[in-house]
Amino acid sequence: MAIQVVVGATRKNLRLTVKDEAGVVINVTAWTARLQMVSKVNGLTIDVAGAIDGAAANGTFIWTELGGTNYVTTAMLAGIKSALFKGEVKYVDNTGKPDWGAEREIEWRLPTI
Repeated sequence: MAIQVVVGATRKNLRLTVKDEAGVVINVTAWTARLQMVSKVNGLTIDVAGAIDGAAANGTFIWTELGGTNYVTTAMLAGIKSALFKGEVKYVDNTGKPDWGAEREIEWRLPTI
């Protein structure tokens, strides 16, 4: 099921923790992470950097204010009420090696009223 975000709602955040195959949290010191998604409706793309949330040893990245202008805006929706985006997070570790997280869906929509 997709996460739902109202355009303009700046209190919703996304937090993702990086784990290895055994489920052990990975220290993400000097890593980068980018939320990369494409809309199933109109082909729009987003590519937004995340920030390490707290101590790097906790392995968590955060994307803040999902309803804010860094992601999807009213103008980007261009007259449609909502757009479902599908994609994943691209991680690059401290040695420059890339990896991608699990695929996910986020639906950005306009406020009902």
